[in-house]
Amino acid sequence: MAHRSILDLDLHPALSQLLRTHNLTTARDVLLLSSLDLMELLGLTEFQAMELTLAVSAHITPPFQTAQQLSLEFPHPLSQLHTSLPSIDEAFQRGLPLGGITELVGPSGVGKSQFCFMMTVMASAPTQTGGLGGTTVYIDTEKKLSVTRLVEIARSRFAGSLSSDGVKELLGRVVIFKPDNTEELVKCLNNIERYIAVHGAKLVVIDSIAALPRLDYGGRDGAVERAEVLGQVAVQLKSLAESFRLPVLVVNQVTTAIRPTVTEHRFQQQQALQALQAEGRQRQQQEGNHESSTPAPSARNGAPQDGGGGGSNLVAALGTKWAHCVNVRLVLERIAGQRYLKVAKSPSSPHIVIEYAITPRGLEEVQHEGGPRVAQQSVLGLPLANEMDYFQG
Repeated sequence: MAHRSILDLDLHPALSQLLRTHNLTTARDVLLLSSLDLMELLGLTEFQAMELTLAVSAHITPPFQTAQQLSLEFPHPLSQLHTSLPSIDEAFQRGLPLGGITELVGPSGVGKSQFCFMMTVMASAPTQTGGLGGTTVYIDTEKKLSVTRLVEIARSRFAGSLSSDGVKELLGRVVIFKPDNTEELVKCLNNIERYIAVHGAKLVVIDSIAALPRLDYGGRDGAVERAEVLGQVAVQLKSLAESFRLPVLVVNQVTTAIRPTVTEHRFQQQQALQALQAEGRQRQQQEGNHESSTPAPSARNGAPQDGGGGGSNLVAALGTKWAHCVNVRLVLERIAGQRYLKVAKSPSSPHIVIEYAITPRGLEEVQHEGGPRVAQQSVLGLPLANEMDYFQG
């Protein structure tokens, strides 16, 4: 909020022009100056300087609300943006949560961008086909957005009901930004607030949130500055989500963390993999295939074994501070050739695990008897078990 432009504040035009003339372009620029500084810089009286500070503070300070007022303001808080993954939609009460940040985290090639493409189609497809008919603001920091894939998902999902004009209409509602560095990303977030206010939007996507900060502030020397910038970005995203009651979907990368010799996570991860092994054996027996050519999940997936020393785990990038900023964390991973999505953090959903496949329609849930399992892993320190290609030990 402190980084809001002076132009967005309801100040007298002459005063707004005076501030910008002296390079005071955001609320933060004004509030960092004392009354004496403002008097000297702008030629104001003491009373005028105090009035300016109070006016700027009033515009960026969120007003308080009671729970009753909030319930009347948003009587139907449930999302209309379905993920089309039945178990996830049921857990989140119909779709991606409104008014918060949903994070996708996992290794390369597991389907994070495919999830973003699918949600973009669901948000921007015409209403007569089953979409929301809204604008999607897509911030493509890794230059991976595929228009061809968007069209494929749309035509697969809405076959028979989506005409060529409907495809053009959908693509026309996807607004793409491609910042080249973290500074441009921050400026982009400042600008899209005004865009959303004018044009409306059903979804904001950032793919990925980690790419530019890790590139611009890599290594330990840049860790403090990176954390500060990410905190600023998180505030902007939360403000967008809460102000416009829309879901913000961000993609995070993974990094390698050293694993101690004995940890609670190792024990929990071993339990999870044993459950997956048992599930795989049961499925093979049902299909009459008792001799599978695919080995059961083991150390090649990054799973710790009984005995032995420490090693490394894949964990979500950007650290604990960023993890506390997101409202929902969805972990995507591969184990023994199968893909799993688990709810690792949510204020309202159980920590369920589903299997999914990537198809022309995007991500589709693989249904199993008994429904989704409940994960037992820790939330913030959740290790990611993956195939050999993604494990560095």
